[in-house]
Amino acid sequence: MMNFDVVVVGAGPAGSLAAREFAKQGYRVGLFDGKCENTLSHAVIVETESRIFEELGIPSPSGDEIPYHAKKVKVFSARYRHAYSTTAELPICSVYLDRFAKKVCVLAQAEGAQFFPQHQVNEPIVRGDTVRGVVFRDGEREVEVFGRLIIDATGFRAAIAGRLPRRLGVHHDGDSRHVVVAGNAYHRIDRNNAQCAIESGTQGDEEIWNSLGPFGAYSTEFSHLSLARERAYVLIGAKADHPGPSVDELLERLKKRLGYFGEQIHGATGPIRIRHAIDQPVANGFMAIGEAGGMINPMLASGVATGLRTAKLAAAVGVAALAKGEPTIHSLWPFAWRYQRGRGATFASLSAIRMAVETFTPEQHNTFIEEFTHPLDLVAVNAGLPISVSPRSFPKRFRAFSRHPEFRRPLLRMAKASVPVYLHYRRYPKRYQAAKMASWCSTASRLFGRIR
Repeated sequence: MMNFDVVVVGAGPAGSLAAREFAKQGYRVGLFDGKCENTLSHAVIVETESRIFEELGIPSPSGDEIPYHAKKVKVFSARYRHAYSTTAELPICSVYLDRFAKKVCVLAQAEGAQFFPQHQVNEPIVRGDTVRGVVFRDGEREVEVFGRLIIDATGFRAAIAGRLPRRLGVHHDGDSRHVVVAGNAYHRIDRNNAQCAIESGTQGDEEIWNSLGPFGAYSTEFSHLSLARERAYVLIGAKADHPGPSVDELLERLKKRLGYFGEQIHGATGPIRIRHAIDQPVANGFMAIGEAGGMINPMLASGVATGLRTAKLAAAVGVAALAKGEPTIHSLWPFAWRYQRGRGATFASLSAIRMAVETFTPEQHNTFIEEFTHPLDLVAVNAGLPISVSPRSFPKRFRAFSRHPEFRRPLLRMAKASVPVYLHYRRYPKRYQAAKMASWCSTASRLFGRIR
C-alpha cells in the first residue's frame, strides 16, 4: 500500500504537467503509467498550439524535435477539388507525442513527483461517494495506492473516470459515433520519386495537403513532404463506425498512390474521442483532465494543448482545495465551471457543428468545403477559438450564398445547433447543486439530441 497527497494516473503530457504543478507546491505526488518511461504515450506526430509552451513554462520544441513545418496549407474537398490555400503562419507546432510526453515526465520528476511505470489500472477505490485511490497491477502483484486527490489523465481509456459508479455523476459516453480512428506514419523518402510527385502536381514541397471528407463527412487525408529533410508524413482519420477499409489499409493505399515513401521511422494508429467534454469531470476526491474528461478539440481530434491547459487549471484548483482539507466536489467544482464556460463551450459548439455537418449529403459536404469554408476557419479551429463570420471571410461566403441559395436551410440548421449549445455551456452552474446540475445535463442532452 502507498499513500500520496495526489495520485495522477497517466503520464502523458497532461498527467505529467499536473504532477509537476502539484509537486512544485510541495505535495507528495505519485505519477503512475502502464508503460515504461521510454514508451510513454503514443508513437504519433501531433499538432499543438505553439503558444502553449511559453504559457506553461515548458521548453519549446526545436530542431529535430519538430518533425515538419509547413510553408503552405492546401485544403481540398472529398472529390479533391481545391477549396483554399493559406501561407499565413498557423498557430501550431508539430511534435512527436511520445518524445514530448517523456520530456514533461522528466520535468515532473525534477520537481519531486515520484514516477511509477508499468502500473496497470485495475479499478478505482471508492468509499461511499468519495474516490480514495486506485488498485494497480504491477507485474503479478496488486498494489493499492491511496491519495487525497485522484486525477485521471489516461486519455482515451478514461481508466478511472470510465469505471466510477454512476452515482458520482461522472459519466462517459461510449457511442462510436463520437470516436475517430487516426493513423499516421512518418517516413524517409525516395527523393527522385518525390521530385516527380512535386513536378506532376501530386504534392507540394513543404506543404500540407488536406482532403476533408474522403471517407465520410468526418474524415481526413493529410500529407506533408519535405525534400530538404527527405521526410514525408501522412495521416488518415475516419470515424470508428466507418464501414469501409480500416485506417491502416487506407494509409497504405495513400502511400502507394503518392509513390515516394521509403522506410517508416515513426507512426501508430489509435482511437480518439471527438465528443464534447463529459458533463461533470469532478467528484469527491477526483478530477478527470484532458481526453479522459472528453476535453478535446472535436474538429481536429486533437487534445494535447487542451490537455496541458486542463492540467494547469486542475492543479490551480486542486492546490486550493487541498489547502482547505479533503478535496470535495464543491471545492473542486471551479475546475469544471471554468473549463465548461470557456474552452468547453467553444468545443461543445464545434461538436454541434461537426454533428450537423455529418447530416449533409456527400454532395452538400463537398460544396460546403469548396464554397463556404475559409482560411480563417482553419486558423480559428487550430487556435481553439469559435468559428465566426469575420469581415475578411464575408466576401467569399456571400458569393457562395449567391451561387448556392439552397444552402440557406442547412447552414441555418448548423447555427441553430451550435449557438444554443454554446450559450448553454456559458451558463454552466457556478456552484455544485445536484438539482441544478441534473437540469443542466438534461438540457445539454436535449440540445445535442435534436441535431440528428
